[in-house]
Amino acid sequence: MTPQVVQFIENDQPSLQAGEYTITVSQTLVHSEIVSENTFSSTRTFYVEGDQFSLNPQTVYSVFPAASSKGSYANILPSIILKRSTLPWERSPTQPPWKEKALADASAKSPNSKAPWLALLLFHEDEVLQPKVVTLDELSPPPQASPTQTKEDPVSLLQIPTELLKKLLPSAPDLKLLSHVRKGTHEDGSKIELSVVIGNRLPKPGINTVHLVSLEHFFCLNVEPKFS
Repeated sequence: MTPQVVQFIENDQPSLQAGEYTITVSQTLVHSEIVSENTFSSTRTFYVEGDQFSLNPQTVYSVFPAASSKGSYANILPSIILKRSTLPWERSPTQPPWKEKALADASAKSPNSKAPWLALLLFHEDEVLQPKVVTLDELSPPPQASPTQTKEDPVSLLQIPTELLKKLLPSAPDLKLLSHVRKGTHEDGSKIELSVVIGNRLPKPGINTVHLVSLEHFFCLNVEPKFS
């Protein structure tokens, strides 16, 4: 069913991004008959789970152009629509993988703090790369894995030559312009909220391949990455 009314929204930030959090609660009792300070505190650590190294195919609402399709797509940027409106912002490409509060606060104030962690990279026919499957413990530096993950968990990665990566990769400011949310209302009053990730490169005549990739922690503290 096609929505009759559609709103386009810049992003849909989750209340908490995926990752580890620590909360401390304290209470101080003050009374005229109590001489010493009575402060009671409790600290709890919890983890917010979220997609990280793979996506359930059921998460995908649609892709365009469709896989293996043929058509006149030379002026069309590829896109993917996801069923969860918060998904592109559930992790961060700018939040550094360090737990020090000062670094986290500095990252939160970055103008790119609301950039999505997902991006679409389009490869022309002469650039196509085959994904390689490795385990978490083979990655360097090791990623921040959740408590439910193990070092043997598989990860699909692309080893992209430096010069090609420079051409393909959007900047952190551009990333914010390549994702948005669509909120729709059907004739029967039912609502739908979807997130959209758009590529930044047009296809060429011939075979083109598009990969949805993770840029988690790729840009840290608003500093452009150093390629090696």
